Amino acid sequence: MTSDLPPRNRRSRFTAVLALGLLLTGASVAMPTRAVGSASPKELKFWLAWTDTPVIHAFNGLIDDYNRTHSSVHWTVVPAVAQDKLVASITAANPPDAASLITTLDIGSLASNG
Repeated sequence: MTSDLPPRNRRSRFTAVLALGLLLTGASVAMPTRAVGSASPKELKFWLAWTDTPVIHAFNGLIDDYNRTHSSVHWTVVPAVAQDKLVASITAANPPDAASLITTLDIGSLASNG
């Protein structure tokens, strides 16, 4: 299958999907599987900065696979979250459980806000 996207956009998509895979792999190690008959799974939100439909579908597919195999947590993807909303939520001490960034240029300001 060929892509009509420029190489930079293909790399960006690949990097985004790879980052999510690594995040979910780390979460699977940190969060044990829920025992039969125990409480409902912990509900978690993943704020996705990307607005591109194929990227959103790719993230949702990975999240669906993760949710099927890890009953102690349930991730929900919230797509198209603007960077200013993320910064505001961090500043208000109400951040999402996980979030993606389109660029690393704002890491310093995000870190200084907690």
